[in-house]
Amino acid sequence: MTTNPLSFPFIKLNEVDSTNNYAMNLVRQGMARNFECIWALAQNQGKGQRGNTWLSESGKNLTCSLVYFPLSLEAINNFYLSMTVCIAAKRFLEKICKGVQIKWPNDLYINGKKSGGILIENTLEKQNLKCSVIGLGINLNQSEFPEDIPNATSVFLNTGKLQDIEESLHLLYDLLTEGLKKLDLKLFPEIKSEYLENLYGLGHSLKFKDINGEFIAAIEGVENTGELVLRDKAGSQRKYSFKEVELI
Repeated sequence: MTTNPLSFPFIKLNEVDSTNNYAMNLVRQGMARNFECIWALAQNQGKGQRGNTWLSESGKNLTCSLVYFPLSLEAINNFYLSMTVCIAAKRFLEKICKGVQIKWPNDLYINGKKSGGILIENTLEKQNLKCSVIGLGINLNQSEFPEDIPNATSVFLNTGKLQDIEESLHLLYDLLTEGLKKLDLKLFPEIKSEYLENLYGLGHSLKFKDINGEFIAAIEGVENTGELVLRDKAGSQRKYSFKEVELI
């Protein structure tokens, strides 16, 4: 790992196992500061949701982690943090391309294909979030993806234009911190409304798969605690937590 320090709030790494790991180490050592951002040109063990690996071509994409100390956010409301980050990332992508949506719970889609993901790791203090490390991976300039990831895309593939990664980082950082300051004000209805307005598949019949097999349902909404709310063809409402249902 080679470090190339920038002025606060940025720490630039040429290569690291995971920006989230690096940031969490700072948190554990008591060295992390609010809104500090770890940025890596390459990750060799990038982390995705629930143990998945985030694959990103070195030097082509935006991979970073932001340290956030909430003013007062109960753990039961942690999905508002996820929604806030999704909204900021969506706003970032909208400034450079069209067809941007959020796929539940926290993936970024461009024209129906995955262009980014978010992994948030929290530490707790009693019933509140003490500190959050917000990891983001956004495909900017990558033009090819492994065959076993058929639904991946990038900004470049949608616009034909290469993006300056450092400029992109600063824009994303500004939008993230703006959103998190709104979260500190507990503007929950506003946050959820914008999340739902940009939710991929909302109100449309789609094919899903759960432990019992495939089925057709429409997305009705999302609970404040993060569960996806579906209405199947028989008219029954179904609710799912993360990883309990998959959009096919």
